[in-house]
Amino acid sequence: MEMCIKMETKIKNSEMSGKMAGLGSINTNTLSNPFCQKMRNCDKAICSKCYSGYMLETFRKSAVNRFEIHSQLLSNSILEKNQFPNYTNFKYVRLHSHGELINKTHMDNYINLCNYYPNTTFALWTKRKSLVMGIVDKPDNLIIVFSNPIVDKPIKTVPTGFDKVFNVLSQDWVMLHYVAINCGSKSCIGCLNCYKTDTEKVIYEQLKVYKKKD
Repeated sequence: MEMCIKMETKIKNSEMSGKMAGLGSINTNTLSNPFCQKMRNCDKAICSKCYSGYMLETFRKSAVNRFEIHSQLLSNSILEKNQFPNYTNFKYVRLHSHGELINKTHMDNYINLCNYYPNTTFALWTKRKSLVMGIVDKPDNLIIVFSNPIVDKPIKTVPTGFDKVFNVLSQDWVMLHYVAINCGSKSCIGCLNCYKTDTEKVIYEQLKVYKKKD
């Protein structure tokens, strides 16, 4: 994906709303991430129904430029503390409401960010096991959630290097197998299941359905 952007040198915090209100967040560009684009072409993967991609292609087009700046900054070099948002007053931050890890440099930048703000809990959802398994010293304030890429194939064992596993199930599968959904419409800041190590390790969310615009 080619685009012309005015390059900046700092990452900006995203103001979250809806169920994620109250959280800090850093986002990257789903549309230019090679891993994301490959997975979006896999029919069996949850990525084929990527809501982030849909949003950035339609009613959130205005966010693409900012998220692309973040993608380039985080994946091209190791950043200094002053290039990140100040998370001193944030208790919980989500690393990627939009986007996915791009490379090892991206992961290393997030490790550094966690170390810069030890009193803030950071939660990272990722499908990229190889980048997580390469972590040598994982910060205590970083919770890494394996985002199961396949719908209706729940994983009940947390992979090595991760703290939790996140599964997405269709309504039909939930009804057939009587699965208790423990991630739904309630606010994240009120739940915090994904942001604490002493809560449920296996997360189940029901598949969100949206209608693509022609």
